[in-house]
Amino acid sequence: MSKSILIVEDNPTDFLMMKRGFEKVDADYEITHKEDGDQAIAYLEEFRKDKGLSIDGIILDLNMPGTDGREVLVNIKDDDSTKMIPTLVFTSSNDPSDVERSYDDGANTYIPKPMEINGYNDIISMIHDLWFED
Repeated sequence: MSKSILIVEDNPTDFLMMKRGFEKVDADYEITHKEDGDQAIAYLEEFRKDKGLSIDGIILDLNMPGTDGREVLVNIKDDDSTKMIPTLVFTSSNDPSDVERSYDDGANTYIPKPMEINGYNDIISMIHDLWFED
C-alpha cells in the first residue's frame, strides 16, 4: 500500500533531491508537493474536508516566503484531524531556537538539511526507516 507524503518545500532543488531519495527507497510513495505555506494550509483544509485524501506524513521546511513553516506546523498540530500526522521539520536552519520552537509546536523530529547533495539519499532512507516503513 502506498504512503502519501506531503512535502512543503519552496526550493525546487531540495524538493527534487527529496523526491529522488523517496524513489530510491524500496517502497511505494505518493508525493504531494506544495511550494509554500499558503499552498500547504490550503491543502490541509482540503484534506480536513475530503475524507478521501490521505496524508501519512509531512516533511516541512521552515524558511519559506509568506506563510512560513513555523505557521504551517502550528496549523497542523492545532487541529484534531491533522495533529497526529507525523510532521518532520527538514530545514537548513541550525538555530537552536528554531529546533526548540519546532518541538514546542509539536514537530515529531527536526532534521537539518545536508550540506551535500549526496546526503539527501541517506536522510530520506533514514526517514523511511524510522517513520514510514510498514
